[in-house]
Amino acid sequence: MFIQISVILSLLFATALGHMAMCDPVPRYSSYNGNSFPLPAGLAYDYNIKSPIGTDEGIIDPICKHSVPYDSPVATWTAGQTVPVSFQADGAAHGGGHCQFSLSYDGGNTFVVIHDILRNCFFNSPGGGNHADILSYQVPLPAQLPSGHAIFSWSWVNASGNREYYQNCADVEIKGNAESFSGPEMLIVNYGSYYPVIPEFNGNYDTGLELFKARPVITVTANGGYATTTKNKAPKNGLNAIKPDVIVADQVVTTTVTVKKAKATPSPFTKNTSTFTADVSNGGSCIPNEMRCCSEINAFQICSNGTWVYVDCPASTVCKMNNGFPHCTWP
Repeated sequence: MFIQISVILSLLFATALGHMAMCDPVPRYSSYNGNSFPLPAGLAYDYNIKSPIGTDEGIIDPICKHSVPYDSPVATWTAGQTVPVSFQADGAAHGGGHCQFSLSYDGGNTFVVIHDILRNCFFNSPGGGNHADILSYQVPLPAQLPSGHAIFSWSWVNASGNREYYQNCADVEIKGNAESFSGPEMLIVNYGSYYPVIPEFNGNYDTGLELFKARPVITVTANGGYATTTKNKAPKNGLNAIKPDVIVADQVVTTTVTVKKAKATPSPFTKNTSTFTADVSNGGSCIPNEMRCCSEINAFQICSNGTWVYVDCPASTVCKMNNGFPHCTWP
C-alpha cells in the first residue's frame, strides 16, 4: 500500500510554526503558491513550509525538506543571468543571519554555493528584529554553470532564537555551456548532533563566519559528479560531515574531528543507507521510523508502527539514499 510521505511525517513529528520561507522560485510542495505547479502524485502541500529542517538537538526533515521533486522544473534559467528569489512576507526573520543560495546537480547529494548573504540576511544592516526589511534578492547565476536538471536551494542560519537550520528547494532547469562549476560546498549546521553548531549571535554578527570561510571548494558537473578541490580545516561540514550511517538515541561517536555529543533528545529518524529488492506484497517487520529505497519498484519505505509502508517515486525519477534519507531524484 502506498501512502503519502507528507502525511506520515506530519503524524510522526510536530513542527514549530513558521519562520521564513522562499516563495519564488516555487519550493517543493509550497501551499503559498496554490496550484501554480501540480504536486507529484500522491503528495500533499506542506503547510509548515516555514519550519526548520533541523536544530542543534535533532533532525526534523531531510535535506531539502522534501525528497520527491516536481515532475517538471518550476523555472528555466540561463547561466550568467540574474534571477529573482522572493520570500513570504508573513514570516519571522529572527534578527537576520547567514543565507546561502546553492545548486545541486546530483539530486540533492551535493550542493555548491553560488551566492552568500552573510550577517544580515533579510535586513539592510545587522541587528534586525522579526520583521524583515528585505523579501527579495537578485541572485547572480555564474556564467560557468553546466546545463541540466538542478535543485536550487536557499538555506539560512538565524541570528536569534533556537539554534535552527532552514532550507527550501526548487526544481529548476539550467541552460549553460560549461562542463563543470567550482565553488564552496554548502555549509550545514544546527542539524542534529553530528554537525557543527553556530550559537546565537547576541549582537556579534561575525558569529559562525569561520565555518563559512572554511567551506571546501568543490567542482560539480552536469552528470552529477563532483570532486573536492580544497580541504576544509574546520570540522567537516556539508553533506559529507563525518557521522555514522545509523543515528540512534544517546549514541556517542568518536572521530578525528570535534563533534557535538548527542543530547538526550533522540534523532527522529533511524537512518538506513541500503537500497534493496523488495516484494511489494510483503512489508515485513522493521524499526519504527526507519527508511530505505526499494530498487525493483521505484519507491521507498518508511517504518510505521513496526511495519514497512511504501511511498511511490514519480515515473521519471529513481530512489537514491542521501544523507541517510531516501530521495526520489532524476537519474
